[in-house]
Amino acid sequence: MVNSAQGFDRQTLVINRFSELILDVFGPEIGRHVRSAVGMADLPFKIAVEVEAELTIVSWRVERLGLDPVAIRVQPLPLPPRPWC
Repeated sequence: MVNSAQGFDRQTLVINRFSELILDVFGPEIGRHVRSAVGMADLPFKIAVEVEAELTIVSWRVERLGLDPVAIRVQPLPLPPRPWC
């Protein structure tokens, strides 16, 4: 999501740069992804860009042992209380 003023229509260019960064950092095999570019009138805390991602992280140990990474579930940690709420 891109924080956009009325009339701004180049959200795709902003998100394209993020896509290029992901590919530069992780390479085309690991960094391959799909994405969308959406303009928003306002984002929380006046941030410029918000990126949401779903990741699959596979430990080298999982691959080395031949385990199925999908079968291994990680419990999310509880979030600390937000002081601004």
